[in-house]
Amino acid sequence: MFPSDRPRVDRQILAVDIGTTSVKAACVSSSGAIISRSIHRVGSPGAERWREACALAAGEAVSAAESYGAGPPEAMIFSGNGPSVVAVDAAGEEVCETLLWYDDRVIEKLPDCPSFFLPRIGWLFHNDPSCAERVRWFLSCPEYLVYLVTGSAITIRPHDAFTPYIWDDAQAARYGVDSAKLPPFAYTGDLIGHVDAEHARQWGIPEGLPVVAGAYDFLMSLVGTDTLHAGRTCDRAGTSEGINHCSENPSTDRRLRSLPHFIQGLHNVAGVLSSTGRLFEWYRRISGQRGTSYEKMMNDILATPAGVEPWFFPSLHQGADWEFASGMFIGLGAEHGPAEMGRAVVESIGYAVREAVETIESAGFPVGELRACGGQSKNDLWNQMKADMVGKPVAIMEVPDAEIVGNAAAGFSALGVYDSVEEAAGELVRVRRRFEPVAETERMYAELFPLYLENYERFRAAFNARSPVGSRGL
Repeated sequence: MFPSDRPRVDRQILAVDIGTTSVKAACVSSSGAIISRSIHRVGSPGAERWREACALAAGEAVSAAESYGAGPPEAMIFSGNGPSVVAVDAAGEEVCETLLWYDDRVIEKLPDCPSFFLPRIGWLFHNDPSCAERVRWFLSCPEYLVYLVTGSAITIRPHDAFTPYIWDDAQAARYGVDSAKLPPFAYTGDLIGHVDAEHARQWGIPEGLPVVAGAYDFLMSLVGTDTLHAGRTCDRAGTSEGINHCSENPSTDRRLRSLPHFIQGLHNVAGVLSSTGRLFEWYRRISGQRGTSYEKMMNDILATPAGVEPWFFPSLHQGADWEFASGMFIGLGAEHGPAEMGRAVVESIGYAVREAVETIESAGFPVGELRACGGQSKNDLWNQMKADMVGKPVAIMEVPDAEIVGNAAAGFSALGVYDSVEEAAGELVRVRRRFEPVAETERMYAELFPLYLENYERFRAAFNARSPVGSRGL
């Protein structure tokens, strides 16, 4: 903890979140107000682009806060995507290309080895040993930025239950990874260093600014939506999407991912939709609408009939584990255009969310409402459509970038402004609006959903059984 000797209202945190395709930075007050913010897109995800975008976003957020008459931030905290891995030498320079969370450079996961990171690191040791030899530290995305600005190499965990899902010596040995290259652990909220003079100058942030340990972005989104109480469910939607249910008990259902929760003693039962955001961006690109606003695209989509052909099926989709690869438009005709194709894509995402929710509920975890956050939650038309398709209320946060608010809650708890992260989240997180399902539309999608699944299974089976000759013709 830090000493607390200033009034609560004047304090602020510099919160930075490194997403796959964008970096967000904001100065957040202890009352939950966003004093300033900056967002920079990342063209090609990876350490170099994250570093450049962080420097710009953090400096702009601090400069803007100062122009509003706010004092300097009292601490800085990072969250970021995972399980991406950045391999650096002692000077913090990358020695190989970033191993991204969706990268296929990964070796087969070993039984009784739950680490999400070691199969990626093990790939490097097995496939590029000379590169692995030059590595001083393997760092996750947020820890890489911490190392840059402070020189402190650490591995962040909210509490000890996360250790086996990150790494430990026994698992490292089984994967053939040198555990001396894995940094020591720190806890979320620990003071882990101060911004050095070089990065203070380059980034335009205060020299000596304390840096607090954050967490991975999906965990901070739970804090930033106050999904910290058993029975609450968060729908975190960005490049990927996760339906995360806070439970007193773990799940044994193999269709779901069951992990420790940010709050020790609770569990995070999740359906993972690894590419819903990437699917929509793919549609946006192939339909020539990169310069078109999301609102106009959704207006055009909603002007088309619901629940009719064409349908869109991603080829890899099993219950609450959903991925877009080799997808299929079924019933696509010459009379259909970008809006009809967009309707099919968006409905496929809505059905995937519904299936994840139904899988969670069938495993014994009732879902009341979805506390939505991330880029998709900024579109009210999509929020209403999702509520109708899933049959659950969708609650939108006042600050949709939940990772930023989650960072602030963890930071202010570390500063002693609040007694705990739970108390901080209860004060900082506010619901802006709830979208209730429209009864008639909800009934329509409830009737269409089993038909969609039935046809999806038929076409997927046919697709998977195709011959090499046939596959070239698809």
